Amino acid sequence: MDDEILIEAATEFDDFVDAVAPEYQDFVDRVSNTLTKHGYNIKVEKNESAYTATFEQNNHKLLDLQLSNKVLFARIYGNHLNEYTDFLAAIPIDMIREIEECDNCRRITGHPEPRECCLECETGYKFFIGGRQFQKCRVQCFRFTVTGRNIPVLKVFIEREHMAAANSL
Repeated sequence: MDDEILIEAATEFDDFVDAVAPEYQDFVDRVSNTLTKHGYNIKVEKNESAYTATFEQNNHKLLDLQLSNKVLFARIYGNHLNEYTDFLAAIPIDMIREIEECDNCRRITGHPEPRECCLECETGYKFFIGGRQFQKCRVQCFRFTVTGRNIPVLKVFIEREHMAAANSL
């Protein structure tokens, strides 16, 4: 990657951080610094409804930070979820409620038209929390509203997924 592209990418990310509410900018910066040190690339996209920073490595997404209507969301791609299911049992109830509110995965639940949701859709997540089974949409499942209370949990979740991904190489 040449220097001009790197400078442009850094500027786009700085613009993204500047758009985030001041109380969450430190979280965004720390996550970015940690993941880029581990070799993740950042791709920033902006459209009329959202501003998104995606962190990926070897064409595998780990995290989207999305700013929509001035609300910051963290979408974690739990590709290695089965390696840290114990962690899910410890997440706060408000985060569990966000998981409960997302759609079920049409492929997992046997919906008659599983491709209705998206042509590129991958099968969602099937997991347990507190003895309850969840069969959730891959895109929506681990998309959490960032709050001061859940930032520590989000950091651990991101770290657990990163470590599981690194161990699978």
